[in-house]
Amino acid sequence: MIASSSARGAVLGLTAAFLWSLTGVSLRFVEAASSWQMIAWRAVIMGAVIAAYLVLRYRGGAVRAVLAIGRQGAIGGVVLGIGFTCYISAIQAATIANASILTALVPIAAALIARLVLGEVLAPRTGLYAAGALVGVGVMVAEGIVVGGWAGNAFALGATLCQSTFTVMMRGGRGVDMVPAIGVGCVVSFALSAALADGLAVTPRDLGIIAAVALISTLLGNVAFVLAARHVAAGVLALLTMAEVVLSPLWASVFVGEQPTRLALVGGAIVIAAVLAQTLEAARRPAA
Repeated sequence: MIASSSARGAVLGLTAAFLWSLTGVSLRFVEAASSWQMIAWRAVIMGAVIAAYLVLRYRGGAVRAVLAIGRQGAIGGVVLGIGFTCYISAIQAATIANASILTALVPIAAALIARLVLGEVLAPRTGLYAAGALVGVGVMVAEGIVVGGWAGNAFALGATLCQSTFTVMMRGGRGVDMVPAIGVGCVVSFALSAALADGLAVTPRDLGIIAAVALISTLLGNVAFVLAARHVAAGVLALLTMAEVVLSPLWASVFVGEQPTRLALVGGAIVIAAVLAQTLEAARRPAA
């Protein structure tokens, strides 16, 4: 039995990071679909499942459940959809290293936005852990960071701001069911990716892989994230999900043979140490 609300939030946040980390390596097995086609179909599949969930759970009150997310849920959904597009644009226009180091700013950005919007104050030790995780990511990708590529860096910064804002909005709306906000993100994501895709026709094999990623990695990961936001502060939650940065290359190494560099291993150890320290601190807190 998980002893405290903070510990439950930590477990859910780490679960989200684990599920999200499966996305990259899973999509490596897609043969022909473009990035935009993958995003569009992922949005369609996730949106259909969320719609079914709302009808089955709320029946005639499904529309009220959507409206109940309010302004915070609507903003969160919109920035989630925009963030999907920004990140794909970032890794196309800049190096993955540059994109990674900028998105590693999410815990710090989320803490600052939460302070301004929700009045949440980040504990000094959590700020220290977030700084440590940022250093770890910097070490991981140091060999790949390049000067220039300002368009790609701008998109990566946009993805960081979107994810940070989504985190804060989910935290602010923790008193209601925020799953419909993910549905809003699906609508926005589909609209943007469908406009950028060169058609939506994909092979049955690719569609099957995209569906598995949509349902297991993205949808369940985001649901775990939304639930975690009920229990831990925005900055803490963003820090916990930094585990994704380490797990993603681990799965790539295990399943597709991409070997990490020595710096990647050292940096990954620093990130894991920071996330583990935050997790243990959450587990020690008394039940709320």
